[in-house]
Amino acid sequence: MRRDEPSIRDRGIFERPKGSGIWYVRYKDEHGRLHKEKVGPKGLAKKVYQKRKTQIAERRFFPEALKPWDPKLADRIDDYLARRRSTLRDPSGAERYARYWQEAPETKGKTMRQLTTEDFERYRERRRQGGAIGAQRARGGASPSTVNKELSFARAVFNDFFAVLEARGLPTIPNPVRNRRERRLFADEAPGRTRWLGQQAADEESRLRAELSDSHWSKVLVAMHTGLDRGAEFTLCWSQVDFQTRTIAAERRKGRREGVVPLVIPINDELLAVLRTLPSRLASEWVFPNAAGTGPLDGRAFDRLVFRPALKRAGIRDLRWKDLRHLRHAIADDRLRHGHDQRPPRAHHRPHDEALRPRGARPVTRRRSAVGERPGDLVRRAAR
Repeated sequence: MRRDEPSIRDRGIFERPKGSGIWYVRYKDEHGRLHKEKVGPKGLAKKVYQKRKTQIAERRFFPEALKPWDPKLADRIDDYLARRRSTLRDPSGAERYARYWQEAPETKGKTMRQLTTEDFERYRERRRQGGAIGAQRARGGASPSTVNKELSFARAVFNDFFAVLEARGLPTIPNPVRNRRERRLFADEAPGRTRWLGQQAADEESRLRAELSDSHWSKVLVAMHTGLDRGAEFTLCWSQVDFQTRTIAAERRKGRREGVVPLVIPINDELLAVLRTLPSRLASEWVFPNAAGTGPLDGRAFDRLVFRPALKRAGIRDLRWKDLRHLRHAIADDRLRHGHDQRPPRAHHRPHDEALRPRGARPVTRRRSAVGERPGDLVRRAAR
């Protein structure tokens, strides 16, 4: 008889599969419930079997202590949001990503220890080809940056899970949501993107104007003349607008950095004419109030329901609301000054008011006004 073959004395242990060298223990507790454990070598399996029988005889056997803590991904996502929602930069986006991961076929119903890097690679490839399961609106394939944001949310959930394991003194597992030397989980993103109104055709601005009403076009003009992001523009208050000094006191965030960067935006003649004709002036706290007048207009809804359909009707492609900050006339002036260079002006243009502009602020007022004033003159006049 071979040494590794089970004999009459090898009670409570067995090898599976045969000849693999992997041995298991099999025993019943004091209540008659059958338990099986994977151990490894045969000698170690014998010792574990004797230890379990001794624990059962002395009533020191607690089967729940043998199982590692392995909650489901969906439960950890809910717990993560319940504890961290107020500290997240984009809570609504986090809730959207949570819904995607809880409904994804690659991760639905699986525990944290069951998930592997292969599961997240399958999710990445599926999202690049089609919409997310659980999304409220049907969409096409996601861009690399969008997929990376969704993967980053899953990585944050796993990092939070590892922190809990370490605090409880429990054994951890390799992180399946991270780049490794032999394989890259996160998709490669494009180095940058620059698009402005009038880049692909000279009449893009007039075509877009024809598809929007006067009230809607005023919002586009404010974005073009101030360079504010959508959220900062649609939450702008009249208290931030000073007609005497012809400036707008605004704020902006940069990525995930803490705090905000204050901005002082000069008001040129075109922007001044638009602001003076807005019906909300002297009637509302907000520059762009909602229909009920109870708060600011939802910029995301305006972008989705008004701006994007107008772009489609005008036949303008690959233009986003954020692209309105690249002023068409400023770019044309820079191209003439630099020999028709195709680079965007931010790559080689320094504003005249560099000393007065806060660090990190955009050079957003480079378009000349109707009376020939330069933005730097407006800033210097406002600073006196």
